[in-house]
Amino acid sequence: MLDSLSADLAELQRGTPYALDTRELLASMPALKEIVGCDIHFITDLIRQLKELAWEMRHQRLLIQIAHIKGDNQFLEKAKADKRRKKTLNELIDLFRKHRTRDWSPKIVTKFEAVSNVLVDILGGNTRLAAIDRNVVRELGDVLHELPPNYSKRKALAGLAARSAVKHARLLDLPRLGRKTVKDYYNHISALFEFAVREDLIDRNPMKGLSVYAEKSQSKHRPFSASELQYLFSAPIFVGCVDDEQGWRMPGKSKLKRGGYWVPLIALHTGMRLKEVCALRKTIIASPEIILKPNL
Repeated sequence: MLDSLSADLAELQRGTPYALDTRELLASMPALKEIVGCDIHFITDLIRQLKELAWEMRHQRLLIQIAHIKGDNQFLEKAKADKRRKKTLNELIDLFRKHRTRDWSPKIVTKFEAVSNVLVDILGGNTRLAAIDRNVVRELGDVLHELPPNYSKRKALAGLAARSAVKHARLLDLPRLGRKTVKDYYNHISALFEFAVREDLIDRNPMKGLSVYAEKSQSKHRPFSASELQYLFSAPIFVGCVDDEQGWRMPGKSKLKRGGYWVPLIALHTGMRLKEVCALRKTIIASPEIILKPNL
C-alpha cells in the first residue's frame, strides 16, 4: 500500500497540474464543488485554475495517506493546522448555517442572517479565522456601537459599507444601535465563534467575555396624564359602541367586553406590557393564587 501511494506521489510530482486528463478532473468535481459552493462548468478560462486546484488536492491527499501509514503525527498535525488557518469567515457562517439553524424558527434564522451580513460587511467574508483575534473583535465592537439602526436601508447611507456608514452617521448625527441590540449582536457573534471552537477551527472564542459598553437607553415615553386617561377610557368601546368590528370607534348601545376592552384596563391597573397582558389566560386570572395588584 505504501509503495503504491509513494509511486502515485512520485508520478504526480514529475508532472504538472496541466497534465491532468479529463477523467481526473471530473473525479475531483464533487470536492471542488463543495469548496467553491456552486456548480462548476468547463468554461475555458477556468480550466487552468481548476486543474491547479485538483492537482493540489490530490497531492495533499497522497501526502496525508502516506503520513497515516508511516505514523508521521508531526506532519498530520501540521496539515491539520494548515487546513484550519485557511478557513474563512464565510466558510464558518456556511458551516454554522448548515448544522445549527435547521431547527430554528424563521424569526431566529432571519436574525442570524442579518447579524451575519453585518459581521461580513465589517470584517470581510474572506478574512481567515486565524486572523480574527481579540483586537479585531474589539474593533468590531466599536463599529457596532456606532452603527445606525437599519443602516443599509437608510436613504442617506444607501450603498455604504458599515464602516463608511458609521462615518457618515456621525456627520449627520444619526441615532446609534441601542444597548440591547448591540448585546444581541454580541451574543449571536459569540455563538458563531463558540461553534468554531467546538468544530476545532479556532483555539478560543475571541468574543468571550467582551462586554457591551453602550449606555442603557433612556425611555422618552412619559406617563399619561389624568385628563388623557379620562379621554382614553371614555372611548365608545368602553362606554358603548356600535360593534367590535368596524364600529368600535362609533358611539352605540353595545357594551362589548372582549380583548379590546380588557387589555387596556388590565394594563392600566397592573402596569403589565401589551404582550404580557395578551399572554394571560382565563385560568391564570381566575386562579385564587394569582392576584393582579394595581401598579401603584
